[in-house]
Amino acid sequence: MAALILLALIATANALAIQKQAKFSPTEKVAAKEGLTCSHKTDDLSWGVFMDGRDAGKGKYAYGKEYHANVRQTLQTVYKMVPSNDTSALHMSTFMKIAKELKEHLRGPHANGALFAVKNCNKKTLPEDVQASMKKDIVVLDHKKFYGKPVEGTMKMLFKKYSQKMTNATTEDQKLLSLAWLLQNMAFVHPLPGSNGRSRTMLLQHELRRHGIACGTFMFNNNKDIYFETQEVYVKKLHEGMEMYKKAYESDANPWEAKDKRGEHETNFANKYDQKLKKCWEHFCPPGKDGHKGCEGTSAA
Repeated sequence: MAALILLALIATANALAIQKQAKFSPTEKVAAKEGLTCSHKTDDLSWGVFMDGRDAGKGKYAYGKEYHANVRQTLQTVYKMVPSNDTSALHMSTFMKIAKELKEHLRGPHANGALFAVKNCNKKTLPEDVQASMKKDIVVLDHKKFYGKPVEGTMKMLFKKYSQKMTNATTEDQKLLSLAWLLQNMAFVHPLPGSNGRSRTMLLQHELRRHGIACGTFMFNNNKDIYFETQEVYVKKLHEGMEMYKKAYESDANPWEAKDKRGEHETNFANKYDQKLKKCWEHFCPPGKDGHKGCEGTSAA
């Protein structure tokens, strides 16, 4: 009898040990969903997340060592913020933590001058069908509802609608389309005085991991292109960015450093109006000139 009790105790101890080993350490893994495991830590490849692939050929310090250090630290914080297997609503507090890490705050209700060039180039260069598709999906373009209103209320509305979209999404593409909807609407709200592209990039990484979609993205363009394309096109770019992230960690190198890979992207996403758009963008935002419009170092492509 004693021997049977002893065997039962040993079996129980072994079962508990196996169960304990199956759990991920909170300091090592996150998003253990459908086989997806992502490191909580940044590393020597992490610069590909926050540097545009179009500039990867210039090296990881192309935007400056201070920029690299600051945004990498923000990314590290974002990784630690991601709750494991949590698909509940996205809250304003999450975005504000990211903004704080970037040393930013919400702008005032009438301080959205950054979209002057965007709106002009949208109207002057994009085909009517592209404009119509974008207007259908960008709810914050409703001037009567949102102009002059507190940014916090608008952002909370977006997060609520986004969370509903995510709840209803049943496929990966539907989830990515919901993310594209959120990010494009956020771009047109332009909620912060600066670092809006960076804040969206950080939130994208957070949500991809939180919903168990991917560990991250290496996007060709993390910023201005979202102002000039439909959400369906942006979803294709998200797929590309996720694939580049995956390839980077398989090869231990940023794929965008290869000139032919950058050329492949430009071919795949080429439009007949690209040169017209580029000319318009550079008219309002000359290369290397900020002019307090947030245009320095950016591109519409």
